[in-house]
Amino acid sequence: MPKFMELQQKTDRVGTLMNEKLTGARSIRAFGRQEYEIEKLTDADRQVRDKAIEANRMMNLVNPLVQVLMNLVVVVILLLGPVQMKSGLISISGLIVYIQYSIQLAAGFSTVMTILNVLPRCEVSAQRIREVLDYDSEDISPAEPRTVESPKGEIRFEDVHFGFSGAYDLLLDEINLTIPAGKTTAIVGATGSGKSTLLKLIPMFYGTQFYGSIFIDGVDTKEMMPHELRKLISYAPQKAAVFSGTVESNLKMANPDAAPEDIKRACDMAMVTEFLESKNAGPEFELIQGGGNLSGGQRQRISLARAFVKDAPIYLLDDTFSALDFKTDAAVRAAMRRELAGKTIVVVAQRISTIMNADKIVVLDNGRIIATGTHKELLESCGVYREIYETQVSQSGEEKREAES
Repeated sequence: MPKFMELQQKTDRVGTLMNEKLTGARSIRAFGRQEYEIEKLTDADRQVRDKAIEANRMMNLVNPLVQVLMNLVVVVILLLGPVQMKSGLISISGLIVYIQYSIQLAAGFSTVMTILNVLPRCEVSAQRIREVLDYDSEDISPAEPRTVESPKGEIRFEDVHFGFSGAYDLLLDEINLTIPAGKTTAIVGATGSGKSTLLKLIPMFYGTQFYGSIFIDGVDTKEMMPHELRKLISYAPQKAAVFSGTVESNLKMANPDAAPEDIKRACDMAMVTEFLESKNAGPEFELIQGGGNLSGGQRQRISLARAFVKDAPIYLLDDTFSALDFKTDAAVRAAMRRELAGKTIVVVAQRISTIMNADKIVVLDNGRIIATGTHKELLESCGVYREIYETQVSQSGEEKREAES
């Protein structure tokens, strides 16, 4: 059993390496590392081969051994049978019965050995399947679930602390923040400051694995069932997820009951219509797995359109403008101001130009809120925000003109 466990682990390693090579093929070619990666995969294959030979050698020795022993039993019967027949202890028919029983017994042992050959592999595989089936991603089970009546979209963090299991430092520390209903709130900060993590705590993507409380319209999210909580939220992730199918089927993941006019409105808002028209296509345009026939910016627009097609009081946009050019960025923001007026919008962004017109800007640094305010207020009072702004607008005159507009 331990040897088959090791064999399964090494087989997994081959699968992982193969997946890496296929998804990272362009990077491998770009850096000329084909030979190195081939050798790496060959070495993993070699380890699987050696471990398979070692495990199967032990199992394959048992079956012939049993066959030899059972055939020896038949030989002993044939040797002793005539002697006992002469003595009158057994008849010829009795001898034949003994031989037949011995052959049937040998066949039964052969079947048992075949089962024993497969059993260790089945046990290892079953254990791994059980780990997946027994995993419960939703550990929220309040005794008396609550719901939000007449949601407005106010979000309040009260003394929230969060860190990943096994990590030495907290990722978020002493978060006290109120996100007003019907307003646009932006979250900015350096890479690794905890912006995306803060956003993911709202829909309980990390379950209840945080200290403190998050309230939506006065109701603690820990007292809500996940599906009821997420009905209030439309979410666009940092990494744009595009699924095989059509543009329309991707958008209907957020709102299965979306009418054609809702699909068109969302596509117009996210500037999806623009690139579809350039392809002489509409929402029925076919997308391959992972959106491989789209550019990075086009995939991000699909992700935004999927968020816009759902009518929710709260919209969470996790750095969904990073792959958009400045013109498209400005057009999408203008459409949001027009179409999502009165909705609570929380935007994580790297570009100051994307969020400078937000009603409230929150600055994170090393998992802590160091300042809140409007763009003008933060330029005067927050050195970190001012440094980010000056770095970005000084990169080129074009960026500066866009930020000032």
